[in-house]
Amino acid sequence: YFDPVTALIAAVGTPVTLLASHLLLKKMRKHDLMMKDLGMEMMSFQEDSLRNLTQIKAMGASDVYKNKMSDLHGAYAHGFLTYHGFRIRMSACLSALNLPVTGLCLCWGAYLLWVDGISYGALVMLLQLVGMLRGALSALGGQMQQAVTVLTSAGRIMAVERLPEENAEVPPGFSPDAAW
Repeated sequence: YFDPVTALIAAVGTPVTLLASHLLLKKMRKHDLMMKDLGMEMMSFQEDSLRNLTQIKAMGASDVYKNKMSDLHGAYAHGFLTYHGFRIRMSACLSALNLPVTGLCLCWGAYLLWVDGISYGALVMLLQLVGMLRGALSALGGQMQQAVTVLTSAGRIMAVERLPEENAEVPPGFSPDAAW
């Protein structure tokens, strides 16, 4: 309404930012799946180890399990650092994509102020609107990251739901009283 050129700059810059975030989110989904798999493997191993701790000690296999746990912790730590490093780089990249839009709007506004196309107050208002747009795009990027995490978790739950049911039939001649 106040300046169609600024609106055009924002209208062109916003889809570019959203497209870049869409491409980055595909990689983030891969990282998110990796972290969930590592976490699941580590939790499963810990639970099995604790559940069978007596047998592990009786068989003298404590060192084997300790080494396996150490390897799992190392893999998890590496995956954790890789995952969060990617998230930080992704956020920085998306923020950097917003900077040219802000810079172009600032330059255009300064030019309009120089040629008496707008007043100083209109320039301040224009920059506030650009800042609000930039904040909204940053928030959208954060929401998209959370959505990927939620969708990855939901996909894992649905995969468990699709597993075939186990056969719960009691073998012929089995008596629970005879087992004790």
